[in-house]
Amino acid sequence: MARGDNWSPAASLHAVALSEGQRWEEAARLTAGRMLDGDPYEQQLDVRSFVLTLRQILYAAEMVQGIAKRVAPDARKPLISARKKFEDAVPGLTDARDVLVHFPEYARGLGHRQSERISNGEDIETVARDFWSISYDPMRRSIEIGPYRINVERACAAAEARNNG
Repeated sequence: MARGDNWSPAASLHAVALSEGQRWEEAARLTAGRMLDGDPYEQQLDVRSFVLTLRQILYAAEMVQGIAKRVAPDARKPLISARKKFEDAVPGLTDARDVLVHFPEYARGLGHRQSERISNGEDIETVARDFWSISYDPMRRSIEIGPYRINVERACAAAEARNNG
């Protein structure tokens, strides 16, 4: 669809938020499909994309909530509930994403989630090791990033429910 030169996403924030949420949900489903049925090497690569994609879904949800707060406050409560259900189905998502995005810090034991353990006197190499595993377990169909576990099928179902709810 061609847009005129005067079109701006700032004038259509609701459409941007909704379409981005839908696109990221679709990307999550496609990535999950590769992980669930794919080659072991590719599964390990898709771990990173899948987690980043899930976090993008939350960013879109935050945008929708912000818009609803201004233009349709009554719609905000169900949006908050849908987001909470998504976050409950994918516990540790933001923390797992942080490990991926801030890998230089986490590899050195200097990540945000590691700081409390370091300040309590734990060895920095042990703490770094505890946050470093990044893998897909095909038997459990789950992603493991340090102490965080994300079930791929549950995450996809939650993303779809959030987007369709």
